[in-house]
Amino acid sequence: MPLPPLHSNPVLLMRFAPKASHDLIHCVINRLTQGGIIVVTSENDEAKGKYNFHSAGEDRPVVLGLTTTQEFLENEAEIANLIMPCRTNHENITFVMEHFTVASRGNFINASKDMKNLAEKGKRWRKGDISEYDSDGLFTHAERAILLESMLNFLLVLDNAD
Repeated sequence: MPLPPLHSNPVLLMRFAPKASHDLIHCVINRLTQGGIIVVTSENDEAKGKYNFHSAGEDRPVVLGLTTTQEFLENEAEIANLIMPCRTNHENITFVMEHFTVASRGNFINASKDMKNLAEKGKRWRKGDISEYDSDGLFTHAERAILLESMLNFLLVLDNAD
């Protein structure tokens, strides 16, 4: 079974110090959202749609579960020059390693579509099986985490107006 959908499960966790102010946490959440990062889990009351963080004086850290969309992940893979297996037209050379590009997404090996075909030919491009890949068959959980961390690293803390 492939990894759960990207948009609904956290890929990385972000922890704040127990004494972090509500204003700081909300500022960070806004900045994450502007950068294409989605907060999917937190200490919040989802029924009210409000973040219900620790009460004043409590010494519990706030932890946010972060993810992004497949579109942002693929864009980041291209920016980061992620090298992935790409199909070829040669019978003896089933794949080559190439830099991922969004424009040629369809040429890259898709675990859910290509793994069985390669196994029948007695070839593998990576260790593991289909359960290590996302539901789109492109990225492993480790690749998703690396790409999301790369997105975090390039977020501006403050924009020029701040």
